[in-house]
Amino acid sequence: MSTTPKTAKLPDNDLKPVPYRGPSGDEVLALTQEYLNLGIITYIPQSPQYCGW
Repeated sequence: MSTTPKTAKLPDNDLKPVPYRGPSGDEVLALTQEYLNLGIITYIPQSPQYCGW
């Protein structure tokens, strides 16, 4: 009996994601600081991995 899990092969595709057209991270941060309470801003993570900045 084999204990190695079976893996499924995904079908090939030519899907290309649409480029992001929204505001930059700096613009979002500036708007956040302008319009949100400091208590809320404290809990917004500013990690590049999380926010994509």
